[in-house]
Amino acid sequence: MDITQLQYAKAVADAQNFSKAAKNLHMTQSGLSQQIQRLEGELGFALFVRSHRGAILTPQGEQFIESAKSVLQSFEALEAQANFLRSSMSEAPILVGNSTIYRPGAADAIALFVSLHPELNIQVLDIWEGEMAELLLRGDLDVGIFGIDEEHDDLSGVLTIPIQKERIVAVISTTHPDAYKTELPVEEVLNHKLIYASPQTGVRRMIRRTLEEKGLSMPDGSFIHSVETRLHYVGRGMGITFSMDATLPKPLRDDVRAVPLSPPLIREYAVGVSQTMQKERPALVQTLKTFVTSYLRSKK
Repeated sequence: MDITQLQYAKAVADAQNFSKAAKNLHMTQSGLSQQIQRLEGELGFALFVRSHRGAILTPQGEQFIESAKSVLQSFEALEAQANFLRSSMSEAPILVGNSTIYRPGAADAIALFVSLHPELNIQVLDIWEGEMAELLLRGDLDVGIFGIDEEHDDLSGVLTIPIQKERIVAVISTTHPDAYKTELPVEEVLNHKLIYASPQTGVRRMIRRTLEEKGLSMPDGSFIHSVETRLHYVGRGMGITFSMDATLPKPLRDDVRAVPLSPPLIREYAVGVSQTMQKERPALVQTLKTFVTSYLRSKK
């Protein structure tokens, strides 16, 4: 017994005639009759008394059709809800901000999600990582994929879906003795010329806060966005730079080494979902959470 058979039985009961019901259903009378007979066979009792004047419900048939109407109403309500959810998912573009800091696998994961959900209008934007939190908080982005300092970044109302932990490292020329330490105490960065990606990166903020907690000031330095250029300068002995360990090119250049800072400075690479997205598209947010979880599991 299935929903279609219930719909056929209700149509016959409403029309009290197989021929009229078949016409209303846009099917042949013989086909409809066969479907009802199959349903009656499964039920073990007759639904209709058939005559040349039409089809009249049996006492058992009357009770069954009343129950069937309730089931069909619930099914129609479920269909309506599904249609609403589907339309709400596709009615407006979904703005996804992906960090400009390269992380292996990020583009592949985004492409896979887009291919699995062609019904969604997804627009991917490269966003500077330092701007991502503010854009999510304002609702100017629906989703952001970026590094978060969980302890200090203000993400009130933003849902975060963790991907991986990332430790901050100093990248040092192999000609410098500090390159062969297992860890570099953060206060010892003051012995080097410093090269940053930008004045506003989360990495620089975390190093500055850690120094300030030790009563030290963050010195000025050079600002070079391109990671390749920064590593080139470091390899030439022009200073040290900083990065999350997961975002460094692999293999790393032969003339530089990555040394973890001490105490450990950890950022969380995560998917952030704006408060607006959470309120307006909860079904899609759940779909996104399920995808991230299953994708990460597949990579273990």
